[in-house]
Amino acid sequence: MAALAFGAHSALVTCQESENDYDSTKTPNRFMGPSLYDTVAQVGTAIRGGWPEGRHIFINAAGERCNPHVSADAAADPAANASTCFMTHIDMLHASPNCMGIVHDPEPSTPFNNVFWVFDGLNSTLIRYDFEQPHGPQSLDHSLANVRRYPEIKLTRVPGVPGHMTVDAQTRTLFIADTGGGRIVAVDADSGHYVDEARNDLGGNFTLWSSPLPSFEYTLFGCARHKTFATGIDKPSGMALHGNTLLVGEHGTGKIIAFHKTTGVRLGEFATGAAKLFGLTVEPTTGDVWFVDGADDASVKFVKRTQTCSVAAAAAVTNGPAMTFPATSSWEGDRAYCTPEANSLGTAVHVVNHNDGYLNMTPLGPGYGETPACRVCGPGCDNDMLLMSGFLCHRCLPDNCRDGNVYPTSKGTCSNIIGMGYTCRCDEGAFGDHCQHRTRTNASGSEGLVKGAAAKPPMSNIMNVSSPGIVAAVPNLIAYALVLAVVLAIHPLHNGAAFS
Repeated sequence: MAALAFGAHSALVTCQESENDYDSTKTPNRFMGPSLYDTVAQVGTAIRGGWPEGRHIFINAAGERCNPHVSADAAADPAANASTCFMTHIDMLHASPNCMGIVHDPEPSTPFNNVFWVFDGLNSTLIRYDFEQPHGPQSLDHSLANVRRYPEIKLTRVPGVPGHMTVDAQTRTLFIADTGGGRIVAVDADSGHYVDEARNDLGGNFTLWSSPLPSFEYTLFGCARHKTFATGIDKPSGMALHGNTLLVGEHGTGKIIAFHKTTGVRLGEFATGAAKLFGLTVEPTTGDVWFVDGADDASVKFVKRTQTCSVAAAAAVTNGPAMTFPATSSWEGDRAYCTPEANSLGTAVHVVNHNDGYLNMTPLGPGYGETPACRVCGPGCDNDMLLMSGFLCHRCLPDNCRDGNVYPTSKGTCSNIIGMGYTCRCDEGAFGDHCQHRTRTNASGSEGLVKGAAAKPPMSNIMNVSSPGIVAAVPNLIAYALVLAVVLAIHPLHNGAAFS
């Protein structure tokens, strides 16, 4: 995972720096994009954007209701026999492998307020996703959504370094950390217009994976007003707005640099001491600046507002002139001519070695897991199809019950429950729902409980599935909600599978 964002209605969206290679066990197939999870169950039916009867936001690996407050330490409580909690996956759109950054747009125009901007690291450009009405649990319908590519806006990926984004709701400016370009790009979030189709069934150059129905929009947009806002930054990564100040984390030096949000004037900087500065944010009540040091998987630190540093007075920065952008198009009759890159598509997200997606209407069921190819995990066995046919455990899939796929201390073997989830069969001496705990004999000869180490950052094993009854394996995200909101990204971890 490279980044995450929270939507207007408490939805959580993750962004994976992955081409979907199942931890290097499969050929990358690029069936990848932002994944949406809900944190509040909605009243109604799945068709109307609600939840089917009997479904819960947080459930355990076997598909049963789970209390995230009991297992809030990410290792679950062995004394209470607590379960590890997982969140339920409610949508995904497949158009951006190697995603490097994501942010929610608080725009007021769309009916569902599910617009997110994405740094597309594969195509080195900007994408706007509108999930519109998420399909909810127990559904694979992506027909109510749109994806817009902005090929004029060039971005450069640095592997392993997120390029975060933020939206200023007041000026409607999208700021992007162009990590490889050493700059901050500013975009008028409300500008641009339709240029051409992207979906290959309508003459475009991008494989259509999310939905073949005409209500699903996959297009190219051009003439969006944008400019280089700031330059000379050593791999910008983290980003946050505070009053009239834009704070930028300089990954290469560990400094936080402050800019005026409309003029781009450099106001000052502060050395955090971080060896690998990633995400940052501002705590709204105290003004403290929180940041992540990627040199330590779980290192979250902060700069107190009371410290003597230039960023501490960010809230006192006065208003400046309005943001201005250069002209991006000229008109001849009723046709717009934008910059030459308007129709330059870059690397099309085509099939690499892949027969999945929603244009593949082959009926699947549990029998797929016992086909000759899947019995030997040969090239003809597709892991995406395994997941979508009801398997969260299979000899060809990473084992969530062993060696760090969920917990670093897990010593067990996964056993699948078709259409529901899985259970773990523990090795001798191991126990817990993921075999993450141990028994040991003390000096008196009696056995005691040894609590397993906490899971990796809870996004370490993304298995985002939306087949009926199957949940996304993202352990205990509710327990880490504050940290996740603050961090915005721990360094990319597994290239796990992500679906629907």
